[in-house]
Amino acid sequence: MDATAVLYALTTLAQTCAALAALVGAVGLYRIQALRDQQMAVYDDIYSLLGRPIITPATAIAEARKRSEANALIREVLQRYDNFAPIIRQSRWRFAVFEAWNLLVILFSLVGFAFIPCLVQQWWMPPALLIAALGTVGVTGYGVLAWVK
Repeated sequence: MDATAVLYALTTLAQTCAALAALVGAVGLYRIQALRDQQMAVYDDIYSLLGRPIITPATAIAEARKRSEANALIREVLQRYDNFAPIIRQSRWRFAVFEAWNLLVILFSLVGFAFIPCLVQQWWMPPALLIAALGTVGVTGYGVLAWVK
């Protein structure tokens, strides 16, 4: 590879990852917020079933857990509420992996600009660029598929 090819590849990687981090990152944040909103709607159902007492959310959930043994409706709504926690946790983890990968590739690209003459001479540069490109496509696809479920 010559210096121009390496420069174009690094520039393209940095720009692509920045755009993906912004666009798909916004989608990921929207998905997490939508899940939290849905969980809060279910919490509101629990709160209503308890008679809307003046207590903290944590106390309301604890009270609902106590009453769920004797009340099937509370038990069902509490189960729906609890089902959101692992989904939100998984969405956050996937979002973090997506953003971390993109930031890593951007860092690789930006630092690489300073070392283009050296990088041109390295045998591993073409495979490294291929891994960065394939990884970016893979991580983006993984994130999008995870968030549209």
